[in-house]
Amino acid sequence: MTGPAASASSSALPPAMGGGVDPLPPLDLSLGVIDPELLPAAADGAGAPPALQGRYAPRAGLPPLRQVLAAMEGVAPDQVVITTGASMALTAAFATLPADRPILLPRPGFPAYANIARFLGRPAAFYDIMPPADPVAAIAAAIAAARAAGPVPAAVVVNTPGNPLGNLLDADQVAAIQALCRQADTLLIVDETYAGLIFDDPAGRAYIGRGCPPGMLRILSFSKKYRMAGARLGYVVGAADHLARITDVHWTFAMSAPLDAQIMAAGIIARGGPADLSPVLRDLGRQAVERLAGTGAVALPPRGGPVLWVGVPDWPGDSRSLAGLCARAGVLVAPGAAFGIDQPPAIRCCFAVPRPRLDLALDRLVPLFARLADR
Repeated sequence: MTGPAASASSSALPPAMGGGVDPLPPLDLSLGVIDPELLPAAADGAGAPPALQGRYAPRAGLPPLRQVLAAMEGVAPDQVVITTGASMALTAAFATLPADRPILLPRPGFPAYANIARFLGRPAAFYDIMPPADPVAAIAAAIAAARAAGPVPAAVVVNTPGNPLGNLLDADQVAAIQALCRQADTLLIVDETYAGLIFDDPAGRAYIGRGCPPGMLRILSFSKKYRMAGARLGYVVGAADHLARITDVHWTFAMSAPLDAQIMAAGIIARGGPADLSPVLRDLGRQAVERLAGTGAVALPPRGGPVLWVGVPDWPGDSRSLAGLCARAGVLVAPGAAFGIDQPPAIRCCFAVPRPRLDLALDRLVPLFARLADR
């Protein structure tokens, strides 16, 4: 179109539509949220500043929290993404992996690993870590078996401090697993949910993650170390291009991590973090192991984290029935089957409770296990 009509049409356009040289700032109407200005008093007293109340956080997390975590980790801020708990970090990470290659998981391992893979339609394979198994040798054998049967794993998941065994990987073991993964063109995912809860490392050899090594994702949580379990806050450290894909998946599944939780976490870090509970956990774990000794149950002495793996190898039942007996005795525990081990029967229990409550639980479990051993 030319002539006066074209000129009039062009001049009638607002600047944002091309009718001028100074475009208007965009109005974000893309999200289905109620603007807090419509509720002037509803959010009073909330943890977030008024300017942030009623809003989602930026996709990858609040910049101040990402910046402080990046400084702690020795990486750039775009190498840290905030997630809705470590479980959603795992979910988003698994979803970015090739769908036709298995994810290699520890056994026994945190139940969410296998469940997330199943829900996403990703094949899972396993390597055994029950003592006296060597996790490095087990991973090497599992990668070789996968290569012989089909595609090599898309990723290997390791967990330290471990859940449910309370085990630790040392720095040399993680370096050896990194080498195996590089050779197989496999991503290494290190779950450090219980980071900061190490209490049995006399030689100082336990792996303590920092930074962003090539070919690795590190997944961490505010739930345990920072005592923020209900706040549902985790984060991922990794290569910026991979984290961009994880951010897209996370936004689809969960939008942003809770805004108030991110503000709370930044404040906790700024104040130096919570008190170190490792000495307390060490004493509680030792007490539980000592009380169970001689009952016929075998409690693996934990080296980190808040959980204890207790097996009853001479009892003929399975782990679910064993957990049922514990429940009838007045103590709720998790059956070994939830972690991939149903036989020999075992249960996982948390010992990170006040000492009187732990004493009461052990008063109920010790005679139960003694009776089972006498059968």
